[in-house]
Amino acid sequence: MLWTATILTLLSLPPAAADGVDEILAAAIKKQTPSGAPPAIMSYHADYEVSLHEDDKGNATPKRSGTIEQWWQVRNEKVRYHRVFRSKIGTAAPAHYITDGDRFWFQVEGERVQSMDDPTLRDDLENLRAEIRRTSELMQLFFIANILDPSAKATLAEGAKDVDDPKSRRRGDRIAVHEVTVTREGKRTVTLRIGKKDHLVYEAELLPRNGQTVVERFGFGYHRQLKDALIGDVVIPTRVTYSKNEKIVMEANVPLPAEEHIRFNTPLSRRLFQPLK
Repeated sequence: MLWTATILTLLSLPPAAADGVDEILAAAIKKQTPSGAPPAIMSYHADYEVSLHEDDKGNATPKRSGTIEQWWQVRNEKVRYHRVFRSKIGTAAPAHYITDGDRFWFQVEGERVQSMDDPTLRDDLENLRAEIRRTSELMQLFFIANILDPSAKATLAEGAKDVDDPKSRRRGDRIAVHEVTVTREGKRTVTLRIGKKDHLVYEAELLPRNGQTVVERFGFGYHRQLKDALIGDVVIPTRVTYSKNEKIVMEANVPLPAEEHIRFNTPLSRRLFQPLK
């Protein structure tokens, strides 16, 4: 299906028309980008409060709370990335993971930089590569029109579906959703759970491929409309959870006002993706 033409046509439909799979996707896209066409995200900068249930090697650990600042950029088909975690507990110096798209570095503030080619950092490097891949996938899932390439085929699940209400603390509070599965040639299958009434994307589940065994799920909540200086009005979640095989690994919350803590397509200096001075 040639999604580009289909979506541009369906974006003109009112949300009440969302009863077929194409119309459901179109209503969700229009909700995410009320002021125009969905943007291609080429860079991203955010800082947010997090709870982590794994260490940097992917091992289960008692929950750690802190803040993460993150820079991500696609340039000349290479992904640059820089992430720093500052713990709320203890006095450990913040640790930085950095790549310019070719080389990878680990550096604790105040200490010398280490190349992640070092065999002792092999596990950290593999987890960093996975983290960069997840961030790249999340950049597409913020604006789901970007996953609908010409090879995409969407199917609507039968029967009643629902998800936890992210704004409720009471167990059993649920939101009725459409469950739409999108298959794409050479890419991971994505299942989207989209609110039947509000057209918000509440979950995106990525199925394994190429020998992978883990089902990854992003949960989205506390959606807010932002007036981004570069891409216009957008509706994004300010709470994101990340789970592997239904076990929560990370919970992230963007402080308010969200415009001050998350930005898309802003120019990022090359120096951000080099070791600290």
